[in-house]
Amino acid sequence: MNNKWDTPGAAQHGDVQAVLKAAILAAEQGCEVTMRSSDDFRGSNGTSVEFCIGSPENGSNVRTGGHLRHNLPGVTVHPFGTPGLSMAIEVGGEVFGWDRGEQEHALVAKFIPPGARRPVVLVSGQTSLANHAAVHYLMTSWQDLAARLVVTERFCLVIRVDSIRTYGFHGATLARDVTAAAFRVVP
Repeated sequence: MNNKWDTPGAAQHGDVQAVLKAAILAAEQGCEVTMRSSDDFRGSNGTSVEFCIGSPENGSNVRTGGHLRHNLPGVTVHPFGTPGLSMAIEVGGEVFGWDRGEQEHALVAKFIPPGARRPVVLVSGQTSLANHAAVHYLMTSWQDLAARLVVTERFCLVIRVDSIRTYGFHGATLARDVTAAAFRVVP
């Protein structure tokens, strides 16, 4: 579980919703579900599937930041306040901007990190609503999405959330499959 950006130990409503949906999804697959704070989780996920939800921005989810640096070298999450790129997700030179409350994005990736036998499913949205929307999108669109992916064992996607004031987290769609660029080592 990540932290609310300005209140360590607390979580945004959308992040709680995203975690609950991920837990429901895992439970439906017969998995035991435990929740750990991103501040306290160190080491490998080993033989457990890990859902890592939340942005690395401002220390909200330090584990996300580590996963991005070590497993998704082609991804940059620009910090809040960066002129012209505030909270933007950049993958392979393509920028997915942030227009809070209008259009937001979330990065969704699945990979097996070094030392683990099971995957990490990473959801790093620009806001808690984007996190919630991305998990909801995965739950409701997985069959269609899986048919479009080259492989389902390792991927990286950008989910776009449009018309937020009208559709909320239900406005999520696939913006782009960025798998090749995200996992490519940047010189």
